[in-house]
Amino acid sequence: MGAPDVGQLVVARGASTTQALELAERTGAVLERLQRDGHLSGFESPAQLLPSERTQRGRQAALPEADRLRRELIGAARGLPFRVESFEPFLEDVAAAKHAPLLDRGQLEGTSLGLKLDSLLTQMHGAWFAMLPLRGVKDARRVQDALGALGDADVRLLDLTREADALYRAYRTQALWLAIAGVGAIALLLLVSLRSLRRCADVLLPLAAAVLVTCALFIIAGQPLGMFHLVGLLLVVGVGSNYTLFFERQNFTATDPQRTVISLALCNACTVVGFGLLSLAQAPVLQAIGITVAGGAFLSLVFGAALRSDA
Repeated sequence: MGAPDVGQLVVARGASTTQALELAERTGAVLERLQRDGHLSGFESPAQLLPSERTQRGRQAALPEADRLRRELIGAARGLPFRVESFEPFLEDVAAAKHAPLLDRGQLEGTSLGLKLDSLLTQMHGAWFAMLPLRGVKDARRVQDALGALGDADVRLLDLTREADALYRAYRTQALWLAIAGVGAIALLLLVSLRSLRRCADVLLPLAAAVLVTCALFIIAGQPLGMFHLVGLLLVVGVGSNYTLFFERQNFTATDPQRTVISLALCNACTVVGFGLLSLAQAPVLQAIGITVAGGAFLSLVFGAALRSDA
């Protein structure tokens, strides 16, 4: 369809709209050479929709004066079956264009060209960014070297796929370490509250088993684990700890065991049904969280009952 690739993007940064557009024009000249040499299929630029003021003035200056254009037109039409008077509207339009006010961003507002321009020229953090999406990049290294020859640090070639992957890995690593810190805080809080390593282990071991088995089931099923599964596992720990606390030996014997089991089974059934229905959603986020919590909560109840120290 000729749409830009989502993976390759040139970004030109300027202090103002004019500076960003001028930088986009210089960058576009480099990309045009690369396109002629076959290193890419094409590109888009905001300067194609809104030329810089310098370019617009240069184009106006290149237009001949009305008298000169009329003389050249008469000379060109000599001996041809055309009436010079027929070109009078053309002469008027050229004269009007030569002295017309420059095109600016506001004149495109509310038009389809304005919408396109807004997607390619945007302001962030006090600076203006001109974005030039590329099509059919065949040699990214050659494109990078050509842009580097501009000698402008404000022009960068971004591999969006690689940048997104790096960003996701950083989020995942941060979330993993925060999850480990959270588990450590929960273990410390249980140890202080229960005042016994054995009682603390009675609560934590079923949770650990439920998390490990849930992850193992995903791996066996060929489902890669992602950020949303990690969120679901955190919910498993939060929900499952309610079950394992009741199943802990001293708490369990201090209450009516039959009523405790029935209550926990009912609570677990509600959790499994609620998140189980969520796992049927079309949205990947809801689906991942739903199936993780539903399976993990059920396993927390099972392991909480099976691993009781007095079982």
